[in-house]
Amino acid sequence: MGISFNIFDKFKFNPANYRVLIVEDSKSLNEVIYNKFLEFGYQCYRADTLTEAQSILENNSIDFLLLDINLPDGNGYDIINKYSLSKLKIFVLTSQDDEQMREISFQKGVIDYIVKDRNFFLKLDGISANIEKIIKNMKSNILVVDDSIVIREQLSEILKNRNYNVLTLDNVDDILDTLQNNKIDLMLLDVNIHDKNGIDFLNSNRSKIIDELDIPVIIVSGSNDTHIVREGLRAGAKDIIRKPYIIEEIVLKVDVNIDYKRKQDELNYFQFTLEQYKHTIEKNLILYTVDKYGFIKSCNQNFTNLTGYTKDEIIKKNHEIFKSENEKFYVTTWNQITSSKKSWKGLIINAKKDGKPYFAETVVNPIKNKQGEIIEYIFLLKDVSKEKLLENYVKKLTSQK
Repeated sequence: MGISFNIFDKFKFNPANYRVLIVEDSKSLNEVIYNKFLEFGYQCYRADTLTEAQSILENNSIDFLLLDINLPDGNGYDIINKYSLSKLKIFVLTSQDDEQMREISFQKGVIDYIVKDRNFFLKLDGISANIEKIIKNMKSNILVVDDSIVIREQLSEILKNRNYNVLTLDNVDDILDTLQNNKIDLMLLDVNIHDKNGIDFLNSNRSKIIDELDIPVIIVSGSNDTHIVREGLRAGAKDIIRKPYIIEEIVLKVDVNIDYKRKQDELNYFQFTLEQYKHTIEKNLILYTVDKYGFIKSCNQNFTNLTGYTKDEIIKKNHEIFKSENEKFYVTTWNQITSSKKSWKGLIINAKKDGKPYFAETVVNPIKNKQGEIIEYIFLLKDVSKEKLLENYVKKLTSQK
């Protein structure tokens, strides 16, 4: 008897599905990065010149590009400009920690600007994690509410470059309908929208947007007034972005809030799914749990039906209450289960409340905490008493012949 399932498949990310090109003129560094991303599981390509990189890009469908800016035969920005409107996602690798170049890189649509300092090798894990987020962003929807078509277009371009799905509105009157008809994971809300105030709107509709729909909101403001920040946060906003905005700031704040929302959604999904599995198991199987000392913690209705005990009669009692006349067998089996600290499967003979024995094919699984310590055992039973009685009857008839 056994149950096998994996509820995490919906959220799995498989690096083997994506192609990464590493462009770095230092052959030793190139090899280190290349081997690291092979270990992560990606399909990897590498080049140490601009010409070689362009050839690989033209002849292969590359998803992610790790690009050194200073190459022996040209500048990496030539590739960035050429592929700025494509689906290629670019990470800049550079030894120059230049704020102006950093902002220019984000303006050109790069995903991240990675400085090759003494912590660079530690950053490679972060690049892989960022790639995973970029792929998962395709399932995230962001609503941008601003009365300026220029701002809406700018924000849409920035967010779509990171694979987000973007919806836009130029007024607050259509927000609730949009939220009701679309799964929105984050809202960017301007303070001044025509003749209306975004913070006042959020305050009036907080119970719907924040409490019921659980949508994080980032306020976008053209004012540096601390009053805006204070009132925005009091209205339930997660953060404030001031105009004129820095692209990297928008990217970081959006990514942080989306990542948090995604993890909350995943957790809610797992809990909901686990509850369904739990309901299915309790409805169709016979089960009870005991703590690490053998005292009964819980049981389902199927177990009380089998044994004749009520829950009140057995909860907090030692499960030796079920042992049959074959006490040695029971004690030996329990000692074997607790000493191995592993799952156990076998036939157990227990006694019902009226003293009659029952036979159960049993799986005992230890439940452990994060430290690997056993906190309880779950017993899953299949009643095979009828089969065993028939088997014994047949053996008896055979022996009499």
